Amino acid sequence: MSVLPSPIYFPEITNVTTCEPYEFTFAYVSTSPTFTSNVSENTLTAYVQWIIGDDPGVMEYTLVNNVTLYPSFTSLIWSPVDAGPGAYVIKGNVYSDAGIVYEETSRFFSIEAGTDESCITQSVVATTTAANDVPTSTAIESASTTGRSKLSGGAIAGIVIGIVAVKLIALLVAIVLMRRRRAAAQKSQARSSFRMATIPTPPPLPPMTKEEEKEREAYMWSDTASLRSIPPPYGHA
Repeated sequence: MSVLPSPIYFPEITNVTTCEPYEFTFAYVSTSPTFTSNVSENTLTAYVQWIIGDDPGVMEYTLVNNVTLYPSFTSLIWSPVDAGPGAYVIKGNVYSDAGIVYEETSRFFSIEAGTDESCITQSVVATTTAANDVPTSTAIESASTTGRSKLSGGAIAGIVIGIVAVKLIALLVAIVLMRRRRAAAQKSQARSSFRMATIPTPPPLPPMTKEEEKEREAYMWSDTASLRSIPPPYGHA
């Protein structure tokens, strides 16, 4: 199945507002032989696709699905515009019964926020319900549970970060204390070395010679003799 330029063309799109109806116009070249040769019918499938902006919760909004094209069919109505503010494009695929697919993409257009945005919430809830085939209340409860899980995950992340921070602080304190103790030990050792260096040990006396020993003995004998020659005290003859 080949893909060729499309026989439809979307002009510039402006003034689109949330929750208000909007009519998209397009040009359909129905008389060109390029699009009519061996073709008895062309059908159009078109949808709006989100490009930039706040996440609307829904990425695509179907406008028409497999609708037969004819010369007077030149517009698509989106009522209401149940998408949030942002940038969008229209994707249009034309399918022919000759096995040819034509693709067309409009230029970017903006959806502006309106005074009423209630249709956006309803659209998101309805789409979620259809996709999951569950009641609306279950879808809302699931969204609420997801929000709680995100908060719980954030709390867990905060606890982990706090624990890591406490461990880092404890490690820094231990390093500082070790450095202080090491510095104190080095100062104490330096003081002890200084004290030992400032009190010199007297050198040993050299041994006495024989002459000096004889002189010392003679001196000692002379002192003993002088003590013996001292007269007795007065009154003791």
